[in-house]
Amino acid sequence: MKMTGRTAFGAALFFVVAGLAYALTGTFEGGFPLLMVAAVGVALLGSHIVAAVRRAEREIAAGEHDEEPIEPHVGPTIWPLGYALSAVGLVLGFLVDRGIYVAGGLLFLAATAGWFADVRHQWRHAQEEPPDPGPPLGPDTTPMADEGVT
Repeated sequence: MKMTGRTAFGAALFFVVAGLAYALTGTFEGGFPLLMVAAVGVALLGSHIVAAVRRAEREIAAGEHDEEPIEPHVGPTIWPLGYALSAVGLVLGFLVDRGIYVAGGLLFLAATAGWFADVRHQWRHAQEEPPDPGPPLGPDTTPMADEGVT
């Protein structure tokens, strides 16, 4: 991960240099601000990666690396289809009619609420204690105390 952080900082430096070259050449069609935004974004990403690696190294060195709780699996759901349809509605609404835009936005909000409800349900279900399985089914194969060994 250290190499990833260095790569991100190198890309940020490249964007800064390219943006400055773009600004000095006199072409002002919006490329300079976009390159600066990209430089800042990539630098933030790189700093986050470096900070996370350092934090993990400190935890490992201090012996504080406990076993992390297992994240529950969220099963298949219909909500990504809702997001896709809402994206189509938003684009068509932008291009064709404002009513479609509103419908796409409402579908987006409904898909978000539904997906969050599914995830919340899975987390609650995973935090509950597992049920007691009860006595084993089938014949008991343990030897009885009154059976003599001959």
